[in-house]
Amino acid sequence: MLNAPHHYQAYLQAHRALRSLWLEPDGAVFAELSPHEQWYLHDYFRPSEQLPDQDLLAHRKAISRQRPCLPQSAGRALSLLVRMLQTYVEPRPAVIRKPGERLPTTRVHHITVRAVVQPEPDVARYAPAVVQMVMKKHEKDHRAQP
Repeated sequence: MLNAPHHYQAYLQAHRALRSLWLEPDGAVFAELSPHEQWYLHDYFRPSEQLPDQDLLAHRKAISRQRPCLPQSAGRALSLLVRMLQTYVEPRPAVIRKPGERLPTTRVHHITVRAVVQPEPDVARYAPAVVQMVMKKHEKDHRAQP
């Protein structure tokens, strides 16, 4: 792809950069974005997938036709992520306390929970939960029968 136009090269570079961030533990940096912004990135750049350049460019062309606003939305999300990474401060590690040990009462603690969207379902995680739900329902139905 050395002779590809600049905008193609920029798209492929963005895909590679996002792919490397996605492959970090749990893709945690994506959690800094809203779920909608994460979906824009996944839908446009496909960071969770390792695809050949030709396939990525074909996807870019097709999705841009289907969803004309997506390139701009994904570009904004990418710019936001880049700005966040430039100002990123490593979070302090959690303090592990022994059971029964009290937290200092003079400090206010805030807990922030963020989500990382998964473009494909993780069957290995869902299957045991579904099996357990079915088993519990089966047990409940048999206990209810006289």
